[in-house]
Amino acid sequence: MKNLINKYTLILLVLAVNITSALSKPINDKNKLLSVISTPTEFVQQDFDVLSYQPTIHFVDLPSKEINARNLIKFIWTNRTDTSKFYFHLRGLSIDSIFYNSQLVDYQIVGEESGADYHYEISPLSSDNKDTVDLLIYYSGNMTNEGGKNAWGGVHYSDSTLFALGVGFRNNYVSTTQHWLPCYDHPSDKALFYADFYLPEDYEIASNGDKSIREENGKKYHHFVMNYPTATYLLTFSIAKYTMQTLIINSIPIYVYAKEKDSVAATYAFKLTPEMLHFYSNLLKGYPFRSLGYVLTPIGSMESQTMINFDKNLAKNIYTKKDSMNLTAAHEMSHQWFGNSVTPYDYRDAWLNESFATYSESLWREYMFGYSAYITEQQTKLSNYINYIIPSEGHIPLYNFDRSDVSNYPTTIYYKGAIILGMLRYKLGDSVFFQALRQYTSDFQYQNMDILKAQQHFENVSGLNLSEFFEQWIYGIGYPKLDVELFVDTIEGKDYSKKIVINQVQLENWGIFRDVPVNITFKLSDGKLIDSVLILNEKNQSYLIDNIEIDTIYINNGSIVRSLLQVASVKTLKENSIFEDNNNLAEYLIYDNEIVIRIEEFLNDGKVILYDYLGRIIYSNQLTNMEIFSIPISNLEQGLYILIITEQGQVIKKQAISIVK
Repeated sequence: MKNLINKYTLILLVLAVNITSALSKPINDKNKLLSVISTPTEFVQQDFDVLSYQPTIHFVDLPSKEINARNLIKFIWTNRTDTSKFYFHLRGLSIDSIFYNSQLVDYQIVGEESGADYHYEISPLSSDNKDTVDLLIYYSGNMTNEGGKNAWGGVHYSDSTLFALGVGFRNNYVSTTQHWLPCYDHPSDKALFYADFYLPEDYEIASNGDKSIREENGKKYHHFVMNYPTATYLLTFSIAKYTMQTLIINSIPIYVYAKEKDSVAATYAFKLTPEMLHFYSNLLKGYPFRSLGYVLTPIGSMESQTMINFDKNLAKNIYTKKDSMNLTAAHEMSHQWFGNSVTPYDYRDAWLNESFATYSESLWREYMFGYSAYITEQQTKLSNYINYIIPSEGHIPLYNFDRSDVSNYPTTIYYKGAIILGMLRYKLGDSVFFQALRQYTSDFQYQNMDILKAQQHFENVSGLNLSEFFEQWIYGIGYPKLDVELFVDTIEGKDYSKKIVINQVQLENWGIFRDVPVNITFKLSDGKLIDSVLILNEKNQSYLIDNIEIDTIYINNGSIVRSLLQVASVKTLKENSIFEDNNNLAEYLIYDNEIVIRIEEFLNDGKVILYDYLGRIIYSNQLTNMEIFSIPISNLEQGLYILIITEQGQVIKKQAISIVK
């Protein structure tokens, strides 16, 4: 839904009759897809726009997950035609009846329940020409989850807690709110959420938005209002005998729900969340919602909008280790901007959520402990990606990866994405990069996003063409693997660096990577460190460096930037100076326009050759019984050159020459 905040208020439709399933019947056609519906990996523009979901759910029995419920879906026809359909998803629960603007209607079940396209369809009433529709669905049964080994998405009952998580890792339909709520369960259509939950006595519920207690017919309902567009996968509830504490920062309340036995761990785990919210709000131009919450659940964690599901075992581990930084809390909090406020159209762009949230962990480290802590965190993510994630998931792109062998949320899109964003920060510079982040979260607030819009945004803010960057790092696979050669000149027993040659030796089908920042650190003989960044653009590339006496060289391990690359080898190659020869066979002087070389002895079939740093011959000439000769250099660029003197085809002297203009 597009910018409809506060335009629609809650409408409660109370029917005085007892509706039964006999009043409405399904038409089952599981072999025919009647029309085109968005799938998890393909957004299709629909003829409708959902404005709000307004469920009333009675939790009949918590352990069995039994409910008796209705959901009022308010939507508008944006392009109503003879073939228009309204779609909604529901799994594992039974439809009792459906009313279209108060008229009982039939519905159609389309697709196999095992398929990603399984859904329900409603045709508009020909007798009803209203653009705005109230679709009231009565449903009941025992809520389910995605099933399979280590089920995650859907509804669970564990440790006397009933809770819902909005996405699945292994199912083919991804969004799992459809296991408890009839809804158009696709991230492209965001809607407001108004819910009434009826619970057993002594239980507390956490859900999305602002909470109040409402009484109707002698029953107490827990009423939630989310007056901001929300993707269905970000809706949640969690029911247990919770206690709640409230932290406040800049008038924004942070609610923490935990059982009594977990309250001490929760208090410690979330004690820095006010500071986190202060940091991210300043960084990203304000918090996009009215409140924030964390609720401890037996499994998690999940960035549900304004009410984050947080794994209780992780909270206990944080308390045990006294790790108050709580990067997971920071990760899920940053999702309130990246993913919740700005949401992908479909799950091909899940990287826009997870890469930015994982990178935000590094920014939180930087805020607390400085830039060196940021670099350390980026290094940890890089090492984990190369050493553990690639062996498990292989080399996959960030965008639209093949899902046959990985989960819906492979770890690649978290860690690889965080490293790539660090490289983008270096490319754009801090001022432009953070300006782009702020405008991203403000210009597209409460809207949907895709890879093309994201690229265009960063290009517009930076003024740069980022096509190659996105092609290499977002659409592409792999990374540079480097053989590094350091050429040194030994003078009076000491090694002085002259040139670095970097060769890309990765798999051929990965291509050649360009515009890659390579942080190179020289440790000098006196222990001093010199940090620099070389930009890699070719398969084999040379860089001239100053004459410095080095002890050790470090690649991609400095204090400036961390890039997605791997060092295969580092070699040191020595070149001896002609001035080390006692017989002074040759010596040279460099003038503005020429190099003058004096030969002390007659050479039989001698030759002089001058190479540039790429190994190209710049000058070549035979030596025929001459004592002095010159090489013109007026047209040469400043840099390092190699002078070779041969006799009868054998190299007898080689000298690195620096030309400075």
